[in-house]
Amino acid sequence: MEFTSISLDDRQIILKFVLSRLREKRRYPRKPFVVQIVHGEEHSLTYSRNISVRGIYLGTKDPLASGSIATLRFPLDDGGPTIMATGEVRYSATGHGMGLKFIALKPEDQGRIDSYVSKGESSGFWPGE
Repeated sequence: MEFTSISLDDRQIILKFVLSRLREKRRYPRKPFVVQIVHGEEHSLTYSRNISVRGIYLGTKDPLASGSIATLRFPLDDGGPTIMATGEVRYSATGHGMGLKFIALKPEDQGRIDSYVSKGESSGFWPGE
């Protein structure tokens, strides 16, 4: 379908509808922020493109291989202690990033993540700023 003539108001209505449908496909809300990764003897700092109560997607040019296990440390800007979790790489795309599923996360930290992503706030840090 192609719209050859559409008003700005109608375009906004369609855009809102499309975005709402995209959001509905996600089972858990997500948010971006900074994460420290420990894998073996290597430590690195990267940013999360998004986080949910089930896992996290990290932007990195050199992702770990699928199946790798990593320790993650990150604050949520909610005044609570730093969260420590263990994640398994479930998706890895060289030059782009990796998706990790939390395999060890305290229930209270899972609750904090749920609260954090539900509020619509995000960390003020973005790479390159």
